[in-house]
Amino acid sequence: MRSTKLFVYGCSFSQNFNDYKHIPKLDKGWPDHLAELFDYELVNRAEAGKGIHEVNLRIDKDIFEHNILPDDLIIVSPSFFQRTVLPEIEYGKVERDFKSITNDNGQIDFMAKYGINEDIIYNQNRIMFYTKLKLLYKAGYRAYGWIWDTIFNKEVHPNHL
Repeated sequence: MRSTKLFVYGCSFSQNFNDYKHIPKLDKGWPDHLAELFDYELVNRAEAGKGIHEVNLRIDKDIFEHNILPDDLIIVSPSFFQRTVLPEIEYGKVERDFKSITNDNGQIDFMAKYGINEDIIYNQNRIMFYTKLKLLYKAGYRAYGWIWDTIFNKEVHPNHL
């Protein structure tokens, strides 16, 4: 019989990632501790530098490939909502003529090139996060969100916090 799995999606905050020289490295990240607490097998799909677009793509792929079962637990922990990393561009599916959008300068270049205000990106990404959780929940998955951002909108359902 297959054991229950904990699927974690997010950025470096959901990994045991630390590139700061002055902070000691930890042997485990919060997903490891949560999986141990529930005695679940951890499937950590988080990756440093990724935003909600990549998170959604990875969730969709796992659902499409039947990796996630209804008894599994899904934690969606997107990065800061201002982060815009488009998998189609990142993977080279679309020609890119601006700096890497995974760094701060590239983020500014991206917004300037397309005339998109940071607040608009923030709100669109926040809506994508909330909508993904709502759809997963309605489809019968045990899905919860963990927001690292400092700004919080009260529209997010309390069950998804």
